[in-house]
Amino acid sequence: MGIFSPVGNVLNISTNSGKGIFSSIGELKNLEKENKDLREKLNKSEAEIVSLQEAKAENDSLRKELAFKQSTDLQLTSANVVMYDTKSVKQTIVIDKGERDGLKSGMILLSEGFLVGKIYETKADISKAYLITDISSAIPAYVQNSTATGSVKGKLGYGMSLEMIPQGDVLKQGQLVITSGLGGDYPKGLIIGKIDSVDQGNNSTFQSASIRPEINFKFLERVMVVIR
Repeated sequence: MGIFSPVGNVLNISTNSGKGIFSSIGELKNLEKENKDLREKLNKSEAEIVSLQEAKAENDSLRKELAFKQSTDLQLTSANVVMYDTKSVKQTIVIDKGERDGLKSGMILLSEGFLVGKIYETKADISKAYLITDISSAIPAYVQNSTATGSVKGKLGYGMSLEMIPQGDVLKQGQLVITSGLGGDYPKGLIIGKIDSVDQGNNSTFQSASIRPEINFKFLERVMVVIR
């Protein structure tokens, strides 16, 4: 017994150590499962938060749309944006209403009461429209609380500029730029955007201003079509 007792002690220690290792492995597995469960709960919570934020944004937009409908005499119909043209420098969208809904080329698009663009092609169930930031867009406009009038033209990168403004007209950052109704393509009194900066030029007869749209076109989901 005396001879073999050290061996027995070693075996006993090894056995106890093995139990400790297996216990640690089990604890690690439990921790991994707890971490996995927590990650799943966190992901679910984040998804719910995003969903609530999206719902709030949509509700806010719908309230603004309803308020504009109640404050205007324009005949309007709502449509969803289903596609953006990303294949060229043109800035166009496709909406889910067309000729069957009474839409036709030349009709104006709004969002929350702000000017968005104009339809240039219709089919049975869809319509294509240029955004006001498209380089082909030119809109007769005037500056609120000013005598300044000119033409708002689209630029690359969802920008716009108010051009052909006489040097004598005072332009200020933050002033609203509104459709003048000249030419008959756009109804008078629609908000296009705000003056972001003014370029008076050098020894030029005219000055220009950079216009910031009131709508973020990259996140445009719904529009209102002016039925005329």
